[in-house]
Amino acid sequence: MGVLITIVGLWLALATGAKSVAAPRFEDFPSEVADKPASAQLRGPDLDSHPLAKRYRTILRRGAAGEANFAGHFNAIRIGCGSSCAFLAIVNRSTGRVYFPAELGVLSWAEWPADTYGYTFRADSRMIRACGDPKESGHPGCYYYEWSGSSARLLAKQSQ
Repeated sequence: MGVLITIVGLWLALATGAKSVAAPRFEDFPSEVADKPASAQLRGPDLDSHPLAKRYRTILRRGAAGEANFAGHFNAIRIGCGSSCAFLAIVNRSTGRVYFPAELGVLSWAEWPADTYGYTFRADSRMIRACGDPKESGHPGCYYYEWSGSSARLLAKQSQ
């Protein structure tokens, strides 16, 4: 019930044109699947599951080799694209499927004034926080997304 109230409140704030809302908390979006030990569940990235996967095969393999670090049974992997930008790849440890969520895109923080920047996520949560300038849109802030298992949905934005 508390999560529903939080989501409705965020939606109302966004719908009414509020520029900044309270930040969602990682705890409000718990993982539904707990990770098994790495040796029992790990499946390497399926490089045929996304057109970009073969291009980034080395970093995907390295990033997926450790324990799950996102949403219970996923590995979120930051891929750098310069000195102050990155994009995110997500590997499903159960199936090997690779995702490059278009909703997130490249995140730049060259002009970001805060100490917290880039992508942040947790093993026990489905939420992703992206602080910087997404897709170099000229609209910097902290953006909060919920991972559905195959895509990311914007929850809220905090302007800087």
